[in-house]
Amino acid sequence: MRRRLPLLVTAAGAVIVVVVGWALVTHQPDAPAAAPRVTVAVSPPTAPTRTRPPTPTPSPTPTAGEVPVAAPQRIEIPAVGIDLEVLPITPEGGVIDPPTVGAAYWIEAYGAPGTDAVNTVYMVAHSSLRMAAAFNPLLDVEHQQSVLVAGDDVRVTTSAGVLRYAVTGSTRYVKGELPQAADVWAIDPGVLQLITCFQEDGLARAQDNLVVTARLVEGYPAG
Repeated sequence: MRRRLPLLVTAAGAVIVVVVGWALVTHQPDAPAAAPRVTVAVSPPTAPTRTRPPTPTPSPTPTAGEVPVAAPQRIEIPAVGIDLEVLPITPEGGVIDPPTVGAAYWIEAYGAPGTDAVNTVYMVAHSSLRMAAAFNPLLDVEHQQSVLVAGDDVRVTTSAGVLRYAVTGSTRYVKGELPQAADVWAIDPGVLQLITCFQEDGLARAQDNLVVTARLVEGYPAG
């Protein structure tokens, strides 16, 4: 496997976390319309009419096939309830710092997902003990490990279709060691790396990064 120049993945509380405050804006629903007056008429009982319910239309079963490389749009990890928008991000000075806590970010300078991928795909997102963040569900803080286990599905949607990956494992790295982790930054088509900071109780700033590795299983072309 070839190897590229690594990125410095740093943060102040997440993958490269900058802990920021967020204000949640909610909207009160419109006042309900006044309930209509109902007049009840008493009639002789009649036998109920039974109607046959319509037969539901089965959902088509997707067919596996070739999915050309394209920019990712969403990432889903059903085992932990993740369903996130994916936005592109470009390293600045070798540093990746996602600008929001609610989305996952694809490092577009590297590989794009597809059955004909020629490079590793990288996605990063924040995690936090102080607020809801995109990759919080990946962390088992109590047991100091990843929630995901080998075989868990990771689905990446692009304009060309859906790519299904299977988790193969996860590793924690001290932040200063991650840029030199050859296994993470190797050019390995078909591999997806998910990176976030590993949060620990009692620490104001994360000391480690968590990397979850998944390998492409199959693709489902759009349409």
